[in-house]
Amino acid sequence: IFWGIFSRSEELDPILMNHFVRFIDRQFFLLRKIEQYSRVEALVYVDDVTGLYNQRKLFKDLDQAILRFDKYKEPFSVLFIDLDHFKLVNDGHGHLIGTKLLEDVAHLLKRQLRENDLIYRYGGDEFVAILPEANSSNGKMVGERVLSSILGHDFHYQDRINGQSKKFKLSASIGVAGYPED
Repeated sequence: IFWGIFSRSEELDPILMNHFVRFIDRQFFLLRKIEQYSRVEALVYVDDVTGLYNQRKLFKDLDQAILRFDKYKEPFSVLFIDLDHFKLVNDGHGHLIGTKLLEDVAHLLKRQLRENDLIYRYGGDEFVAILPEANSSNGKMVGERVLSSILGHDFHYQDRINGQSKKFKLSASIGVAGYPED
């Protein structure tokens, strides 16, 4: 069709042009559908509070990491991060403050990990990270760096009553496991 439309020097054939326009229109329609599908699929795998991946995606990615190890012998580590006593934050300051702090922790985790590391909100105040190409000793070093960053960070929120900024200190417990050794 393209050759027939564009190879003639005389006036374009209206029938061929009509087919060409319908073909292009159909391709744009299909591209829009693929884009819509991709957005819906992303919603299935993304936590709406933190913007991190969720538990569904974690299990899928763990399976993929194990398959990569089986095929390429590429080790990986997993960090399990649990914020200590976070229930006290929600009980004492409300869930809006708790949600804001979870968002801040997610941003902090993103800054501490490599671009190819995968980060998930496992649930509540628990996070998981998959560290590709990292054995358990690498995972332990990363876990210590993440823990130091959480302990050393001042988390802030705006007090709803007087509008003043308040500061929180958080702590976390982090477990590390390397695949295949652990």
